[in-house]
Order: sequence, then structure tokens, then C-alpha cells
Amino acid sequence: MESIKRKHFNRYIEQFDFEHLFNQLGWNYVDNEFPKKAVDQTFQFRHIAEKAGFAILICNPDKEGKIPDAQTRKRIHTEISKLHHEHLIIFIDQDKTTQHWELLVREPNKPARVVSHKWINGQAPELLYQKLSGAFFSIEEDEAGSLTIIDVVQRIKENFGANAEKGHQEILYRV
Repeated sequence: MESIKRKHFNRYIEQFDFEHLFNQLGWNYVDNEFPKKAVDQTFQFRHIAEKAGFAILICNPDKEGKIPDAQTRKRIHTEISKLHHEHLIIFIDQDKTTQHWELLVREPNKPARVVSHKWINGQAPELLYQKLSGAFFSIEEDEAGSLTIIDVVQRIKENFGANAEKGHQEILYRV
């Protein structure tokens, strides 16, 4: 990653400082909070960054302060897709010890799938660093004005989904 040193990246992950992380990666800052109902609960979301229509969202914990279970997260992705077709959601717990990074991946003639990466406080965020290596966007790319949602999705999918086959959790479902 050209824009961020590994020690700074690690600090942003460990401090749950996603706004500054994505700012350093060249994403546009967004400051928008909204509720969204899924299953029988309403979750609070923060839309923190975007690039060419691709949204980065934080999902606050459930009523018990925990990250929602997989079935609830599936419903959340379905609901969020109505607002942000292309998105990545970072689910966090109340104690700020765990993060679930989930990318919705759509491919022609295949069911949508969610590629998930779980990070727990105390782990080295090396795999997240690798997954986000393609998420850096330079000022020159923005100034050229040629960056499209297709470009962003392709780069995120190639990098974030790259390690899915190496034993990291994948949840398959139809949107």
C-alpha cells in the first residue's frame, strides 16, 4: 500500500478507527448515520467512506453488544443492498474486541456471496492489510475522473476475496 505504513494501518485497525484508515487509503469521507431493520432488530449504521458509489459501512452491535449472528448478517446485507448495491460492512462489538469485515460479492450467473474476515484484538492485522492492499486510490486516479464503480468493485473483489479459498469463512446466499 503506497499510502499507509503498516504500523499506521495496524493502529487504525486496533483502535477501530476506520474513518482515518479509509481516508489514508484515498477514499472519500462520508459522515452519515442511519438505522436499518433486519429480522427483529434495528441496527445503527455509519456510512464512513465511498468511492465511485461503493460504500464502506460500520454496523454497530446488537442489543447485547455483540456482532449479529451469521443469519442476521445475511439479512442485513440484503437490506443494505437496497441502499448501497455495492458495499463492505464492518461489524463491530461493543467492547471493541472483534471485527467482522464482510464484502458482498456478485458475479454473473452465480448467487451472491459474502466473503468474511474476522479480526480479534491481539491478532496481527496482517491478513486485513493484504486484503486491503488493492483498496488504495491515488489522487491522480480521482483527478483523472475515469474511476467507475466497476473499477472499484473489481479491485476490492480481487483483493478482499483473494484469500477466501485459503480457509477463510465464506457464506453463500442469494440476495
